[in-house]
Amino acid sequence: MSEQLIDAAFLVEPENVVIRKIPPVHSGMGDLVIQPIHTAICGSDISFFKGHRSPPAFPMILGHEVLGR
Repeated sequence: MSEQLIDAAFLVEPENVVIRKIPPVHSGMGDLVIQPIHTAICGSDISFFKGHRSPPAFPMILGHEVLGR
């Protein structure tokens, strides 16, 4: 059985977001695994998208604010 892929929003350059399928990150000892319900972008993500600030590197995965169970 193959591993299920997840969707990730990659900022590849200012004002250019591409949705790509990627393998999920595997948990390790002491990690907590949650099921994401909603993911949001923050003000920094918007600044990177608009080109007002430079992200640490391109491509960058957006949406690090997560609501889950």
